[in-house]
Amino acid sequence: MDSFTAFFINALSMQPTISALIRQLEDLYSGNNWVAVGTQDLLDGIDGATALQKKLENRHSILEILQHLNAWRTFLLKRLQGDSVFTLSQNDGVEYPDHPSARPEMWDEARKNYHQLHVAIIDQLQRSPESLLGQTVPQRTYNFAFLINGVVQHDFYHLGQISLLR
Repeated sequence: MDSFTAFFINALSMQPTISALIRQLEDLYSGNNWVAVGTQDLLDGIDGATALQKKLENRHSILEILQHLNAWRTFLLKRLQGDSVFTLSQNDGVEYPDHPSARPEMWDEARKNYHQLHVAIIDQLQRSPESLLGQTVPQRTYNFAFLINGVVQHDFYHLGQISLLR
């Protein structure tokens, strides 16, 4: 096995640290990342009317996508806080809320909620022991490191969608 392959395999098997995961969350938010797009600037550059538009038939609006991100961030925060009752599942109305009478003000609320969740998650992680990352998330089959990393990847995926829809 060459040294690059050995390094890559070793890097994949290493448990991330809380500070590394916080850095990923912060870089996602600020735009100091590989794609050079941050949630803060992207979301701040969209007005309420644009966020409500359904540009593709039977697809989600930007508002609905952001509320979906907020739902998963709420799930993460609640699990970090020890809440094992709150859950998400497809078609439960929480993961992708349906808003037939959506208003532009809902966009500002969703953006504010995303920011508040970002700050609260970082705060909670800063107060958590490293051992948390290896613990299994209650009522799930994966650990906290996987969940946090998954939230970052999930946000990047949907931010790409938002970028295309704006």
